Amino acid sequence: MDANGYGWLECEVAPGLFDTERNVRFVVDRDESNDEIDILVDSGLVRERGQVKRGERVPGRFRVCVVKQDGPHAVVLLPVQNVKYGSYVSVLANRLAPN
Repeated sequence: MDANGYGWLECEVAPGLFDTERNVRFVVDRDESNDEIDILVDSGLVRERGQVKRGERVPGRFRVCVVKQDGPHAVVLLPVQNVKYGSYVSVLANRLAPN
């Protein structure tokens, strides 16, 4: 987490419907179920490690606001709301990077 409370959450990145967005898939730490969810995020909030191509995913990170960190868990505010989980989700803190 940086000084402003933001961090970069580990994810897999695929193209979005438009050039200005990316589909990010990440793991939610909920009751040890570790569900994977997908959201569409503005491409300016995503860092890819590799070239994003249709039908493929590359490792990456996307920017989130870290609300609370307690031991191995962190609560983050997503840049967009997810239908199932809403705006706030719990993730494993070791999947966050400061920048």
